[in-house]
Amino acid sequence: MEEHTTNPDTYDVEGVAQAVYADILTSIRYGEVPPTVRKFEELHDHIDANDYIQEVPWGTDLPADPADPAGVRLINAVTDRVDALLAERPPTV
Repeated sequence: MEEHTTNPDTYDVEGVAQAVYADILTSIRYGEVPPTVRKFEELHDHIDANDYIQEVPWGTDLPADPADPAGVRLINAVTDRVDALLAERPPTV
């Protein structure tokens, strides 16, 4: 079986983070998530935030693999950028 690794340097982390952020803003608009959320991990208090990561287009048919250490780095890079976007956002959408 061929082994795949996920290298965060070969992915559009900014593009994926922007897609996740857009989905979060939609959830805020629909009242699923409060507008006071400022970190990705805070989303887990309201919904299964992992769905945001699983549902965005990664630009490849090889998704971030949480079992692969490089996949974890990729997911962390995306959620770190989402944290920054949430922190920069005004308290209202």
